[in-house]
Amino acid sequence: MAPRLAIRDIARVQGVPLTESDRLAKLVPDRLLGEKGETGFEIAFKESAELRDARDNGDDKVRDTLKYAAKLEGSVRQTGVHACGVVIAPDDIENFAPMATSKDRETGKDINVVQYEGKLIESVGLIKMDFLGLKTLSIIKDALDNIYDLRGEKIDIDAIPLDDPKTFELYSHGDRAFPVRVARHEEAPAQPETQPLRGPDRDERTLPSRAYGVYSAVYRA
Repeated sequence: MAPRLAIRDIARVQGVPLTESDRLAKLVPDRLLGEKGETGFEIAFKESAELRDARDNGDDKVRDTLKYAAKLEGSVRQTGVHACGVVIAPDDIENFAPMATSKDRETGKDINVVQYEGKLIESVGLIKMDFLGLKTLSIIKDALDNIYDLRGEKIDIDAIPLDDPKTFELYSHGDRAFPVRVARHEEAPAQPETQPLRGPDRDERTLPSRAYGVYSAVYRA
């Protein structure tokens, strides 16, 4: 918890009027630059005469608010779970980090989570990878399974060409539930950052690969 947030939270518990709570929080300087080892409140009291006066001469509720807020500075107010972060360990992950459970927002089931922040993960021998698009991969797999169940056809999703005419026809009509990000393959860095755009009854045109994102996003409107 930073000084301003701590002041507002404690003031609410102490019953300090909202206007006074807001005034106290705004007495904390925007930039707290002090000596190494100084807390935010120590710097704030040093730089703001009004905040010092409130601490020393304010009424009981104001003095208690600043006293307790200073003690809470730096503590964890709430936790969150990274939307796509997956932590990888060389052995049982409990040997490296404290674990907890959290509710998955979509399924409501308990999931195992690491209690360290992402920036601390590597210091204890773990790796955090952000796997984007996992839900999309599940949708693709379910679609392939449904096609096989209904039509008996096995489709190799990796064999579908990047210039597939039906895909460009779909883009042209805007028949998608939501826009997606389309970019060139990073596996081929030598490839120029342009891609051919083909469509029914159209000549081939060359567009920057970044344009595909725009081409998709125009359907947001």
